[in-house]
Amino acid sequence: AHRQPRPPRGAPGPARLMYRDEDLRRLVACLHCMECGVIGESQAGHSNLAVHGKGAAQKASDAAIFSLCHSSCHEALDQGDEMNAAEKEAATYRYIASTYIALVELGFLEISPAGRAAALKQPGWQG
Repeated sequence: AHRQPRPPRGAPGPARLMYRDEDLRRLVACLHCMECGVIGESQAGHSNLAVHGKGAAQKASDAAIFSLCHSSCHEALDQGDEMNAAEKEAATYRYIASTYIALVELGFLEISPAGRAAALKQPGWQG
């Protein structure tokens, strides 16, 4: 896992960080489809929302990925016309959340001791 500084398109400003992690993408692709539940046909899909770093020729951050089957569900989200923009946005957030819940529940994601220690130092943390 690594973060690559990337200058924003257009106006000058601070470099944006875009998280990329091939291991995470491969792991997410092994999960069941978050829409239809099919096993063994998923791929790691990226959010199409600008808030997640999606640009004209730029995929969103790997932190905003989800597992959808490549045969129909991923295509329906990307190119389908059965959902309007608001429904696609809501589905994207639902898929991302469901993917991370599955990764945690299956034991693939956990907070490292260093991460836990850093969280405990945050103001207002009640852990």
